[in-house]
Amino acid sequence: MAANDRREAVASRSRSSTPSLPPEIWANVVRHVSDDCFAWFVLRRVCRFLRHITEDVFSRYVLHNLTVRFAGEHARRILFDVWDWNEYGVDNGGGDIGYWPWERVSPLQEQFATFPFKSFTFSPADTKDRVILTLRDQSIDYEAGTNDDYFVRGDWTRECTYTRTFYLRRQCCTCDTRIETTDEVARCDCLASLFFNPSSADDLKRLINESHFVLLNDQLRSIPIPSIAVNEQTRAISLDWRRLCQSFYLNELQCRRAAAPWLRYVSMDDASGDVRVHEDEDGYHHASFEGWRTQPFLEFLGREGWLFWDQAPTGPYRRLRTRDGRVTAMDPDVLRRTA
Repeated sequence: MAANDRREAVASRSRSSTPSLPPEIWANVVRHVSDDCFAWFVLRRVCRFLRHITEDVFSRYVLHNLTVRFAGEHARRILFDVWDWNEYGVDNGGGDIGYWPWERVSPLQEQFATFPFKSFTFSPADTKDRVILTLRDQSIDYEAGTNDDYFVRGDWTRECTYTRTFYLRRQCCTCDTRIETTDEVARCDCLASLFFNPSSADDLKRLINESHFVLLNDQLRSIPIPSIAVNEQTRAISLDWRRLCQSFYLNELQCRRAAAPWLRYVSMDDASGDVRVHEDEDGYHHASFEGWRTQPFLEFLGREGWLFWDQAPTGPYRRLRTRDGRVTAMDPDVLRRTA
């Protein structure tokens, strides 16, 4: 009799359990999550299945418009000789490139990025460990934006109007027929020739230690790029895109923290501490975050995305991961009260 009751209970639970969703539906759910930070830091930590689904969504729909632009000191080291040489109006086979004083080029180069690399393919194709980017600039890269204006250059035959960014790009052109409009950018390979010039090999080695502009899902950050590698034979760069996303979205969380008034003074040194849990004499657990113990404040931190929990249990506790990556144990009851 007892055995029959157990079998009926098991059958009842089986009938009432929610059927698992196919991967396509989970992928659609992850794709429509509006907060990329939440998807990357939280959904990937739920289980291996969701980690695979989330990373597949990022590789398909987020990285397809990844752009890395090298600018600043690195770009100046490569382009200094070109612009300095062209300052005196040198004939490069296509006529006089023009006069551009270096003291006017330098501040522009600090403001506008150069050498745009865009996502092309993954390597290897099965595990997609690294993304390969090639130097591809398009006419839209040189259209006037909110921080751009027009530069008028005149000579004895005509007067030309360019955006400042396109004028700098035009200054790098050494083609037989120099580019004059943004529509002609696609046929000019001079930027790649300059970037992968053997004389700039020492400069390429410094890329790993510098910050560069990264445009990911229409969000722009200036961050160091981990695991970047330059292939001079194929004229491409490759990087571990998972580590890039980790750095990119961690930087976004830091910006959120700086923008939130409550979070500006949580850590004066801009480093999150562990969430500590202790038990008082009555057996009640309290949670504290960098000295803060009030439940509304902890809930606020959770809503702002500063506290992320792993699902892997550690005995009666669960691991809690803070913004700087450190892990501490936290009681599940306290986790539910503060999450």
